[in-house]
Amino acid sequence: MTTREHGTATIAASVAALALIVLVTQSRAHDPRSGEASASLTPAAPRASVPPPHSDAVLPTGAAENKWGPFEGRIIDAETGRGISGAAVIVLWKKAVPEPAGGHEEFYDASWAVSRADGDFAIKRHNPPWFRLGITGPYLSFLAPAYELYELTPESSATGNHVQLHEGNITVRLRRTSQGAHLPDAHNLFGIPEKRRRALLGGINRERQAMGLQPIRLLISGSL
Repeated sequence: MTTREHGTATIAASVAALALIVLVTQSRAHDPRSGEASASLTPAAPRASVPPPHSDAVLPTGAAENKWGPFEGRIIDAETGRGISGAAVIVLWKKAVPEPAGGHEEFYDASWAVSRADGDFAIKRHNPPWFRLGITGPYLSFLAPAYELYELTPESSATGNHVQLHEGNITVRLRRTSQGAHLPDAHNLFGIPEKRRRALLGGINRERQAMGLQPIRLLISGSL
């Protein structure tokens, strides 16, 4: 072999070796088992956060599919924007009672929840009855000592300074009042039978007590 031929062979061998190195490097960069080698060649992807649990919460509108919940949201101070801890959320359903003169509505059922330290609340879905004709609602009442009571009905406007409804989430802004632990008349709660109403408030106040809060004293048409 001449000197020229030997040089050509050496160059060819070097090119082949370089090509092999590049091929191996690319293979390691695309192989998830290659560990640190792939990380040094490709920017590390950000670690995916754990997705929040799926929520089936609905908005409290008059639509049949939304009537029974579940309802979720947050109760905040209208001035500071901070969550209100221990606020009570009561959801009420009524049933129509026909009469010759047109009929009236009576209490059907109710559910409740107490907001957590950040103001968040959640009310589970109520199991609807088999026969649902004549049942109206939901009627939601938001109660907290030293704040104005706010009531949300299927017919009321969901816009303005008090409430915002968005993608299954209810945000309620309560304004402070000078009433202290006493609350103004709760129109939506007027039709709840006294025994059921006392049991409902008892459950709410037990949760508030566990949070280190004073009980709610609810004014219903002139009587506590």
